[in-house]
Amino acid sequence: MTAPSAVDGSITQTSYTGASTQLWKITTAEDDIYRLSPKSNPSYYMSAGDSSAEDGVNIEMRSSRSDSKDEWYLYLNGTEAMLMGIYANFHDHTTALAKIMSNLLTCGYESFNFIATDYISRSDLQNSMEASEIYVSRSHGNVDDNGTYIILAKNNTSWIHSNDIYNFSTNTPVIDLSDCDLALFVACYTGANGDINLPNAAVKAGAKAAVGFKDDIDCDKANEWTESFFLYYEQGKTVDEAADTADNESGVDSYVVFSQ
Repeated sequence: MTAPSAVDGSITQTSYTGASTQLWKITTAEDDIYRLSPKSNPSYYMSAGDSSAEDGVNIEMRSSRSDSKDEWYLYLNGTEAMLMGIYANFHDHTTALAKIMSNLLTCGYESFNFIATDYISRSDLQNSMEASEIYVSRSHGNVDDNGTYIILAKNNTSWIHSNDIYNFSTNTPVIDLSDCDLALFVACYTGANGDINLPNAAVKAGAKAAVGFKDDIDCDKANEWTESFFLYYEQGKTVDEAADTADNESGVDSYVVFSQ
């Protein structure tokens, strides 16, 4: 990552050479929030440009401003917490996941596998779930005669079904979730179909607790539910208590919890 030679220029990704434009100083703006300035020009800061609320804007070098565009959270990349948002037309499946990362840090999960994508394969998701201590997904979900599933691709070409986690016909796990403390399938119908669903499959595959939803849920309310749940989970509430409070605050009134 290389700083430009002048302020207002775009920061670029380049091969590392050790130049002063590639060396960065991290300073604290406030608790858990940081600014990054290049050694080549330490009076300027990495900034999210003119429109930090939009995808695709350039990251630029700017003088310090008071509008938070030059303030950053820093997270360790790892596998303790997997957060997966699948892009969909007219639906926000990613913003709430970014907002709960500070709650997860407070809960002790210090490394993140954050996936915001048009597509992930079932096998890649299965492998990532097995490596995670907490799993949270935002996508579209649905139900069929054999269980429930969530969509893993914007074009609906990939999905994971409850039977891809636990085979209810043979009563055998398909993947090993024994390291998973909590799995949240925040999508429509993931907790429908009696006990033959995604959260129960996750618990039968070894997860300590899992949450799904019995009915169709509004996208904005689902995001509000997710943020509310982790606010109270961070405070030491049980999964049931945090889910119940999140239901009351968001008006979703649809969750189901399975646990060991």
